[in-house]
Amino acid sequence: MGKKEYDEGYTNKIKFEARNANLEHYERVTGRSSLPKDQTYWTLSNLQPDKPTTGQYVSEIIQMTSMEFVTKDRFHGIDCENEIIHQNKNWHPEANWYCGDWCEVIRYELAFRTAGFVYLDTTAMAGFDNAVRMLSTTIKVCGRRITPVIAMNVMLNSPYGTQQFDSRKLVEGIKREVPSLLLSAWNKEICTFTYNWTDKTTMQTLIFFRH
Repeated sequence: MGKKEYDEGYTNKIKFEARNANLEHYERVTGRSSLPKDQTYWTLSNLQPDKPTTGQYVSEIIQMTSMEFVTKDRFHGIDCENEIIHQNKNWHPEANWYCGDWCEVIRYELAFRTAGFVYLDTTAMAGFDNAVRMLSTTIKVCGRRITPVIAMNVMLNSPYGTQQFDSRKLVEGIKREVPSLLLSAWNKEICTFTYNWTDKTTMQTLIFFRH
């Protein structure tokens, strides 16, 4: 795999700091600095190199395990590209890797019922159907016996033009897709923070958690 592909594994300062912010929000919401031993971490994985490839910043799995937020055997990564999953298995055989569509995988993998932290690190545009589908499915499938936290990244603008997107549309979308009784168990005030992924793209992370 070439250098560009490794860079897309998110071993860079911006993504590293965004994931650190996720952990800060998790601790503020739950009062814990790590996942309980009976809970798991799920993510849209992309490439997860076993060492830094762009300076000092490491991939998500190395960051989460080195900070003792989760152990490798409780780390679950999903990607739709088989080549990426195959490479991640070579780098981190102790972890759990799945090739397929996010929504389809979590519907049928019983292990997802133990998800304590879910990171939907998407490039979806806020409020668009794909973002709504992924988030609403995740909320509906999350296990009932634990209190999961979901962090989801969405784009606030198009990198190809001047179009802007409103993350409130995403919240409105899940209200249409998730039964009101189920959604009532989740927080009403969404926690957010923003960061610039590139000079052309502003990302916003929305934090959802169940009471």
